Amino acid sequence: MTDISPPERELLSGIRKRPCMYTGEYSLPRLRSFLDGYHGALALHGLDGSFCILPGEFHGFVTKRYGLPGPMGWCLAILENVPDGKEAVETFFSLLDEFLEANGLEPIESV
Repeated sequence: MTDISPPERELLSGIRKRPCMYTGEYSLPRLRSFLDGYHGALALHGLDGSFCILPGEFHGFVTKRYGLPGPMGWCLAILENVPDGKEAVETFFSLLDEFLEANGLEPIESV
């Protein structure tokens, strides 16, 4: 498994500390859109292969955690179990930390 690169760890740390600064409000769908947009911008500039914002295996980890079908995606899987808002965003980061630690990697620190 590929670790999250240092620039993306720094970005995720900033988002964790102040999510509303990046998404406008506590919203998991907005966070997902931000991350998708970031990935799209990297791809547009030919950088998508050199940076990892979320490991591909994270999706399966979240859906398996909640016992949901794989095609659902990590965002919808979390929203099926946690109402949107601050709790959903915090759950995302908690699950990401759990996933990283289970794979021998450092969790995302708040900056």
